[in-house]
Amino acid sequence: MKTFQARYKLLFPLVLSGVIATIVLSYWFLPAVLAFYKVYWLFIFVAAIVVLTPLGNRRLGEMPPSKKLPHWILQVLIFEISLLAVFWGICVLVGLKMPLFSEAQPQLFTQTLSYLSTQLGIFSWAAIAVIACAMGTVSYRQQQDAYLSTTLRPLLRTQPNSAFELIVNALPRTATLFAFSGTFALYVLLIAGILVPQPLSSLTGLSLLSGIFFFLLVILTTNNFIKRKIYLFTINIRMPLLFRLICFLLLLTLLVIVLSLFLGSTFEKRPSMPGVVHAFLRHGWISNWRLFAIFWWLSWTPITAIFIAKLSRGRSLRSIILTVCALPMVLGILSYNDYLPLDKIPIWLSIVIALMGLFIFLAIISPDYAFDSIMQTYLPKPGVIKYRASDRFLINIFQFSALMICIYLATGIVLLGLLFFIFMLLLSVMLPAISAILLKKNTH
Repeated sequence: MKTFQARYKLLFPLVLSGVIATIVLSYWFLPAVLAFYKVYWLFIFVAAIVVLTPLGNRRLGEMPPSKKLPHWILQVLIFEISLLAVFWGICVLVGLKMPLFSEAQPQLFTQTLSYLSTQLGIFSWAAIAVIACAMGTVSYRQQQDAYLSTTLRPLLRTQPNSAFELIVNALPRTATLFAFSGTFALYVLLIAGILVPQPLSSLTGLSLLSGIFFFLLVILTTNNFIKRKIYLFTINIRMPLLFRLICFLLLLTLLVIVLSLFLGSTFEKRPSMPGVVHAFLRHGWISNWRLFAIFWWLSWTPITAIFIAKLSRGRSLRSIILTVCALPMVLGILSYNDYLPLDKIPIWLSIVIALMGLFIFLAIISPDYAFDSIMQTYLPKPGVIKYRASDRFLINIFQFSALMICIYLATGIVLLGLLFFIFMLLLSVMLPAISAILLKKNTH
């Protein structure tokens, strides 16, 4: 029998080397890092092959679609629009409501949409469409649980349940945690920025009061006593998962507001830029923002692909790719040609639309039958669901969100993007090294 034993002593040097590599790449080679993601044009190439060849006629499973074509297209479009609205809200916060260490960026959403669509190949919707087709094929045609490892197994020629596959499967799960935590953190700041704008703004940057704020926020969200109370609350309360997610968001928002009122100042002050932020701004603020935007979309890619595959059972690969890519392509063209004047919309209306988008998005993904596979980030084979309690996952989101709030208030989008970059480098680029070094095989 083959088992795997972790070499924990090697974990720290591996993580440290990944952090150092990320810092070096971000500091000296950020333009090259951004240019590297043009590799996502390969997904456009793959999608075009599927659409233009008989391969596009293949369907996800033998069963006919459960919904009529217009209904299915409407479901996919609502899902896409809600996620785009969530990203719009983040752009409103970073570009207008709380633009730390940068001038206001009223066109940040349309400019970023144009950049992702025209320079990175409809990023990341082409990738989402192709991955949805691949995972749907594994689940509905091959009757297997579609993890990332099983989807990539024919390409990488890996052995089932190998060390490499175990670590590959950790990548989308961690991406899901980062996606929820980063989004919740920025929406907490968006809501708190509406209610207590001046006290919250006075706690940005690095100062004694902001340090106390960060310390208290982290302690209050990681303290074992409080964590146990929250855990028991999630177990005992009888409400749908959607409202539990909203409760966690509002609870963290309330905590930030209370601490801001106690520690913040009513006097307007410009946050002092930490030296580390100034150093990483050598390539410009917009480059650091693009780095964050790329990784934000990457972190949502696995569960977005899984959900679209769930909706598309019985559909042809061609119809899935065309439907998923149509709206982002149109929006990309409109934003590139300045035909999408969203900056003319009042900021309060932009925030309302963003909050509605977040609510709709959470409502779509929060039913128990869908959220189980989202937490584990896999597409189950038909008729089989591996149940996993959501309580610990929600607490992890709560804690990581608090950490990301502190990072954003202290350093703006610069180090938050760097945090996402560190995660991606450690769990994607370094996967072969980690699987070979961190795990050793024992045979009994």
